[in-house]
Amino acid sequence: MKYVLPLLLLVAFCNCFSLEMAAQGSPKVSVQGTLKTSIGTAVDNGTYTLKFRLYSVATGGSILWEETDDVNIVGGVYSHLLGSVNPLDPANFGGTLFLGVTPGAGAELSPRTEMTYAPYALSVAGIANNGGSASFDANGNLKTNNGLAVNTGAENPNGVDLAIGDGDSGIDQFGDGKLAIRTQDITRMTFLDNGKVGIGALNDAAYTLSIGDADTGIDQFGDGKLAIKTNGATSMSFLGGGQVGVGNFTNPTIRLAIGDNDTGIDQFGDGELGIITNGNERMRIKPNGRIGIGTNNPQAALHVTGSPTTISSSNANFFHSVFSNGAGTNDGSNFLSVVGYFNGDLVADQSIVSATSINWSDARTKKVLGLSDAQKDLALLNRIRITDYRMIDQRADNKDYKKVIAQEVAEVFPQAVMTSRRIIPNVYEQASTFQFANGMLTVTTGKAHDFAVGNEIDLITPEGRLSNIKVASVKDAHTFTVAAEKAPSNVFVYGKYVDDFKSVDYDALSMLNISATQEMYRQIQQLQQENAALRNENGALRTQSASIESRLSKVEAMLNGEPSIGKR
Repeated sequence: MKYVLPLLLLVAFCNCFSLEMAAQGSPKVSVQGTLKTSIGTAVDNGTYTLKFRLYSVATGGSILWEETDDVNIVGGVYSHLLGSVNPLDPANFGGTLFLGVTPGAGAELSPRTEMTYAPYALSVAGIANNGGSASFDANGNLKTNNGLAVNTGAENPNGVDLAIGDGDSGIDQFGDGKLAIRTQDITRMTFLDNGKVGIGALNDAAYTLSIGDADTGIDQFGDGKLAIKTNGATSMSFLGGGQVGVGNFTNPTIRLAIGDNDTGIDQFGDGELGIITNGNERMRIKPNGRIGIGTNNPQAALHVTGSPTTISSSNANFFHSVFSNGAGTNDGSNFLSVVGYFNGDLVADQSIVSATSINWSDARTKKVLGLSDAQKDLALLNRIRITDYRMIDQRADNKDYKKVIAQEVAEVFPQAVMTSRRIIPNVYEQASTFQFANGMLTVTTGKAHDFAVGNEIDLITPEGRLSNIKVASVKDAHTFTVAAEKAPSNVFVYGKYVDDFKSVDYDALSMLNISATQEMYRQIQQLQQENAALRNENGALRTQSASIESRLSKVEAMLNGEPSIGKR
């Protein structure tokens, strides 16, 4: 053992300090340093006797504390716990301390090293710097006179194991593996040994996170599965697949289930939602804004289909396309195949069209002007031509038709033709060119557009249909401008709205056909009667002719000298 170091020994002193609370409650300070020879090399490895002293000043002054110990040095580096031989007095740590080290029996090495704070001691230093003081009691408890206490023993003089700010606020252990955060001696949060966390004054949290009481909060009930619990019942559940359930169930099968697993709202694609009841889809909302009730492929802004029902009403009114302009509605009481019912008003700024109709024909509702002239009806019917045609807009209707043309019917039977406002596909082609600038869209078509300023037209773009937009200006027969909010990526020019769009009342044509058919039947009956009379007359003539021929035969025989048969 090396007790004495050479007098020329130079200590290169870089000490590190930390505060240690020993199990028995005695505080210790860990120090490290380096001893080197006068030529700057580390001293030989071995055990050296070192004396450690604490002072309140860098030079001179009284010794506050000291101890001597044999310290093992390796590579010139030593470590030592101050207080391991002679207990430290915590009262000495209220101000700045300087550590002096004396090797063996030699003189104390210079300069002394100022002791700095370990991270965990900074809070105690802050207390001291603010006019407070800290001390350890016999049980190893660190206590301060301005609000910090750490209890490491069985006793709890400050109310909680770690008091912060006052004696009854901090962290307390209330059982094996159980901690509580307390303020003003009231538990605010608890941590149990099974991982449960409670927010509030409760020590028996039932869920992963209980809030307010033991059986209310958030619970994990499987991998990626969470439930919000209230009074022990599930109020909302979240699954790893993104399904959410609202209600006391934990297995939602759709995106947002309400009340049970298969009733609520589901997503069928980007921007596409459906309303589900009992696992069956009832309504679909498409990304383009179309809504389908009873169908997942709506063909219009609102498309309703489903099992029809019958609705009876004692005060129902209806209108029909054959009613003349300004005519009122008619009464009805029984409506078949109903798939939509409105308790309030149904309003449209354009036509309401039905593929079928209900016609009532009670004599008590009519002022009869007389029977139709069947002969004239037959003559009219013979003048109406049947035409084979297809629609220009094949995307909307690609069927072949064998029907009449409204303009032709109007020349022969005008009361069967009606006029309304509707769009016609008079252009129906992709724009040759288009430009957007300053909120105006300039469009050029290959064929003449036949537009005038103020005409309302429809343009179709990939971003959506521009309906009922007015023509702002017309440059020539192929170029026009309209106002637009933004530049489209492409433009298809559909056509313009006209006020003289013609449609045919096929019921009127059917009635004309009935009258003409009746006239034809009357004429057929008359011809049949005349034919029967002619046949009777023809039979009598044949009988008369046969008698004449017989008599002529007898005359010829007499003239030829032949004996008369039957005479003697």
